[in-house]
Amino acid sequence: ELSTEGLSRREIKAVYRDITTNSFSYSKTADVIKNTKFDTTVPGIEITPVAPTQQVTPEGGSMEDNLPTPTVSVAEDSNPVKYKYETTFRIDKEIGARVIDKSYVAKYNGDKLVWRTYLNEFYITGCISDPEDETAPVLVYGENLWNPAMEVTHAWVAALDTDGNILWVNMQNNSFEDEYVHSVIADTEGTYTVFSFGILGKDNWLCVSKYDACGTLLHTEKTNTDDSRIWNVTPSETGYIVQLGDSETNEYARIVKVSKDGVITDSFSYDSADSDYYIIDLMEHNGNIYLSGYATPKADPAYGHSDTRDIFHILRAVADPSAVSKEALTQMFRENFTALLLVCEPGTGTPQTYYSVTGALGDTVSVENGTLCWTVKQVTASEYVYYYKSETGHSGQYFLTCEDLVLCFEEDGSLLSQETTDIFTRLER
Repeated sequence: ELSTEGLSRREIKAVYRDITTNSFSYSKTADVIKNTKFDTTVPGIEITPVAPTQQVTPEGGSMEDNLPTPTVSVAEDSNPVKYKYETTFRIDKEIGARVIDKSYVAKYNGDKLVWRTYLNEFYITGCISDPEDETAPVLVYGENLWNPAMEVTHAWVAALDTDGNILWVNMQNNSFEDEYVHSVIADTEGTYTVFSFGILGKDNWLCVSKYDACGTLLHTEKTNTDDSRIWNVTPSETGYIVQLGDSETNEYARIVKVSKDGVITDSFSYDSADSDYYIIDLMEHNGNIYLSGYATPKADPAYGHSDTRDIFHILRAVADPSAVSKEALTQMFRENFTALLLVCEPGTGTPQTYYSVTGALGDTVSVENGTLCWTVKQVTASEYVYYYKSETGHSGQYFLTCEDLVLCFEEDGSLLSQETTDIFTRLER
């Protein structure tokens, strides 16, 4: 059933071998899967959301007059222990570049500082801990800053005990020109898996490195992903589920399955005849893969501005944003975005059903006390800000104000509850 369009006989054979040997390392295999149109209809459930706390902005007022101040969501947490990290910089006059001054991880119990540990070898970009296991190590990762004396950017990972003592520090050296850690996962087997992406020439590489509890490197697997980089990673029963994306080529919905050894075993891409899909979050739960994101009306394939592709139809329809009322503009945005939660079979990646909320963008999906919870951002208001105006058109920025709506589901998939949060976020387009 796979499409052979645009492939030579040799390439067709290479794709066939790639699939039948279960290696999935040939770059054109994913393209074949993406380019094949399957005649499949998936049943879905459209959810009518409760009304937002803040309705659309009344005509004649500014957003500042009519909207509450956007707040940051802070979930209630009974655990007062928190880990924070920070890196400060200075200019090294000898090499003429910015270098690390201080880089540290700090442990707090409430507002009280418990300890601070310095890791000045690298710029810290992430820190994870297990809130359910107070004895589990704190994992820290990042990369060294580029400077003329060190032309290669290396990825770093370290582990601290809960007293702040350094257990181990490793600089990864995988022969890339630059390498960056995306995330570190503490495996149930007591090992740690580091997901990083490397840059070599014009290609990007998915790099999966496995460490034991003492920080000894056990295994590294590298796969050429062409232009794609890591956007999301989540554990699964058989390994990991990874979202690979590339905004320049408008690739927002590519999912690969990765074995515990770091080998890509399968690849899925989601699309439809009339919509573009944008995946934001993912997880495996109760034998299903859940993909949260949103859909917009399909854009012109020739339209190359990736940063505004999801509002393509609004850009084409609105010749002069100043001539459109805020209420009408907000309604256009609500009609343009549909939040989606795809429920997929883990073996094939095929959607079994989906949930949709019109006028919203899908955000995080999580499990809280055994209950599946899906957060969507409901569009409540919009505004356009000019940068300049010319005879050939306009240039500016749209600001959307969205309120978080949390939907919870029973184990059988039926809707348990939905609740607005009074938590607002401003999105830019």
